[in-house]
Amino acid sequence: IQPIMKKIKLILAVMAVLFTSVSCLEKEVLKDSHLYGKWVVTEVSYYEYENDKLSFSETTYASTNFNWYFQFTNDGKGQFVRIEEGVPYITEIKSWVLLDDSLVIRYEDDESETYKISYLNRSDLQMSESEAYTEDGIHYQEVYSLTLRKL
Repeated sequence: IQPIMKKIKLILAVMAVLFTSVSCLEKEVLKDSHLYGKWVVTEVSYYEYENDKLSFSETTYASTNFNWYFQFTNDGKGQFVRIEEGVPYITEIKSWVLLDDSLVIRYEDDESETYKISYLNRSDLQMSESEAYTEDGIHYQEVYSLTLRKL
């Protein structure tokens, strides 16, 4: 019976190490350092809900006529660049910060956006921003979802 107990203890120890490793990896996913660099927007999706029912959706993919990217620097600043029809539009990022599962960006005009991060690793990022309002008794929610790839 003693060899069986040793095997059970060994299995439990291995499982504890695995669970600890997995939980550390999950906590590590949202690190500032993962954001440093240039991120190209590969897809923008827009969803509109009326009284919690999807009423409209549209997805746009990056192309030669539509090219957006974010540049995040390790000093908490950066740029948001839109290149549309060959014309670049550059907006300076005064500051950015990761808070729990959100990315808060403050731009040069002191406007800010808060994106909920669905997924972030060293090469892929998916985040969304939403706004809800009521008009004529109808509850609307607009959601913009961005999928990005690190260059």
